[in-house]
Parts: sequence; structure tokens; C-alpha cells
Amino acid sequence: MRKLLAFIFIFFLIPANMTYAQQQVTTLDPWQETTTFIDNDNRTSPLPSFAINKRYYVHTDFPIQNANSERILYVSDQQTDGSLGPWRIATGDHGGGPHGYTAITAANNVYHFRNGHIAQYIIDSSGNVSEIKLLESGQETSFGGNNYVWDTALFVPFDIKKFIFHFGGYSLPSDGWKNDIYRAEVPINQGASFTKVGNTPLGSDKKPYKAAFFKVDSDLGYIYLGDRISGSIYKTTVDKDGNLGTWTNAGIAPSGGNNLGDMFIVDNQLFIIRGNKVYQATIATDGTLGVWMDTPADLPANQVSIEWTDGHPEGKNYAIIGDYVYVTGPDRVYFTKINRPGSSTPTLTSTPPQNTSTPQPTGTTPTTGITPSGKPGDADGNNLVNILDFNILKGQFNQTGQNLSADFNNDSKVNLLDFEILRFNFNK
Repeated sequence: MRKLLAFIFIFFLIPANMTYAQQQVTTLDPWQETTTFIDNDNRTSPLPSFAINKRYYVHTDFPIQNANSERILYVSDQQTDGSLGPWRIATGDHGGGPHGYTAITAANNVYHFRNGHIAQYIIDSSGNVSEIKLLESGQETSFGGNNYVWDTALFVPFDIKKFIFHFGGYSLPSDGWKNDIYRAEVPINQGASFTKVGNTPLGSDKKPYKAAFFKVDSDLGYIYLGDRISGSIYKTTVDKDGNLGTWTNAGIAPSGGNNLGDMFIVDNQLFIIRGNKVYQATIATDGTLGVWMDTPADLPANQVSIEWTDGHPEGKNYAIIGDYVYVTGPDRVYFTKINRPGSSTPTLTSTPPQNTSTPQPTGTTPTTGITPSGKPGDADGNNLVNILDFNILKGQFNQTGQNLSADFNNDSKVNLLDFEILRFNFNK
């Protein structure tokens, strides 16, 4: 209730002259989980995951007797309902480990970067890895002699040019953290290396942690980069030629559990996982982040339960396939359907709100048994969005179920996402 009261205050201070595009607030459905891909005896510090061709891949690195490790890459096919099918082995040795590293899909190619190597997975029509091709001209030249582990990489696609940015990591030759930023154009050709294009804003004593890209238009986008130590999120512009702007602090990520987990963007929403908590914030066209909302459902468990030593960060462990988001947990994958409100207005019926103990809104306008006006934020069907609609939303706030007249995004619950829709249309 305190959160609601705070937004009531903000409601009357912020003008409602927003465009219709800003009314569309994408969120996530409740999380589901797959079967386990490993057992508890084989759980290790997290290695990266990726997706390609409607298949989801998970790296593992199991210690085994009389050998360094058993480096298996598992794969599962996406099903029509968003679930993943049985796990199978895509390759019995993915070439990674024993350190953390990163792997990403970029323009229908899969790359992983570890210890100065630029590796490409050649994947056959069955989803198996038929070859792991090393693309670097020399291990010591790929990243200026920095054989990185525990690193972060990001795919940044524009209409014509597409890039991979690599954000520092732990340099084995230097035995310390580096904040160099390297860039390569995709696809990466045989013999290519990355070019240094700047430095992260974190400093040499900080650890880059997760990154995300938001494309504004064909010429401009924003890169968001986390800090493993402070929890800060930094942003910079990036143009269609891969040039970076000045880094600025976009704010502090909210806390949750062990504060470990992935960061990703769906539409204009930045999602961040902190332990088992999932938060989202709206990205404005100037790259600034809105208020962090605790609206998405929590994960069933912490995404990351085993950490690398000394707080070293793990690589990217999520992928988006169609309308579903997948994140890798300690021994299974969690998935959720993306919930996009679209342009439709929820149908209102004569069924009253379920929670009769909640104070009902004041005024004489009925809240049920009305005809929808087609205007987002209009809870009472009079083709106006005003204080009467706000009173209805206040009375139904935090309720769940069908036929809630203030459920403007039709997700069977009334919360801050519905409040934002109403605020953007207030007095229109």
C-alpha cells in the first residue's frame, strides 16, 4: 500500500501528455521450469547459455576422476507451448573451462570467447555441434594480448552493420582485471581480431557484469553495462557504425537475494534478475531508466546459487526465442512468456471485483456491467480517463482474477503496469 500511495503522489505531479506508444508496457508471465539437465552431484559454477534455431544450449563443466573436467554442451528443442523438450548432448567437449567465459548468438552465428580464443560453433541441422572453429589469427593478438576469462560480450545489431562488443574481464597474462572495450563486426571472419574502441566506466578494480542493447532507431541505440561490485548500471550511446558515446551512470539496480542474475531487454523494458527477484524499468528514448518495478513474477529459486571464487562474474545465461524468455538456473532452465498488451482494450463484464473487503471507489459511475469505450485507462466506460477511473484502479489494486475493469493490459491482475497506462492517458 505504501508503494501505491507513493505513486498516487507522483501521479499528480507528472503530466499525462504522453504518446500512445508509451502506453504499451511489456511484462512477463509467471515462470515455469524444465526438467533438470544435470544432477546435484555435478553442479558447477555457471557457464554460459545461448539459443539458435529454436534450440536452447547450456554449457557445463563437470569435474571427473583422473581428468580435468567433462565439458558437455546440452541442447533442448523449443516446443509449441514454450517448454523445452528432452535434454541431449550437442557435443561432449565444448572446449571451455575451467574459468568462466561468455558465449553469444550473433546474426545466426554462435561464438564463445575464452582465454584469448575466438571460437565459432558450427551447428548442423540436428542441433549438434559438428565443429568448433578457432577464428583468431593468434591467441595473443585477439584482444591485444589480454587472454580474457570471466568476461562479458554483447551483440549490437543495426540494419546494415552488426557488432559484437567485448567488455574487459580478467586478463590471465596480467593477472588482473581490465576495463578495455573491444569491437568486431559480425560475421567474424577467419583470422580476424577485435579492435580496441575504449574503456568501460568501471575502472580497473571493478568487474563488468551483464550487458544489454536497446535499439532506438536505424542510427542509434544504447548499451547498458552492470557492475558486479557496486550494482550500478551504466549506459552509453552507440551509433550504426559502432562508435560509442560517453558513459553515464543510469542508476543502481534494486537488490534481491544474492544480487546475481541476468539482464535483458524486451521491447522498451529493461529486466534484471537479482537472486530470484525480477525487476523491470521502462527505457525512454533518451536512454534514461524509469522507476524499477517489482511487477514481474519471482523465479522459483535464485538463478545463480554457486559463485566463482573471489566474486568473479558468470557469463550470459539467458536467451529469447520468439515470445519466450529462458534463463538457466543451477540445474534447470526457467522460462516465461512475454506479455505484450498490444492495442486491444480488455473486455469488461458484469462480474464484480473478487476482493469485497477492499474499499470500493467513490462516485456514482458504475465499475461493472459497462460497455468498453476502447480508450486505454478508461475503467468506467464513459470514454474519459479521469479521477473516477483512478478511484476504480485504487479499489482493485493488487487484486488478481478475471473481469477486473482496471486490468488495462489484460494480464488478470491490477498493478503498477495498469497504473502507468492510466497515467499516460489521464485527462485525454
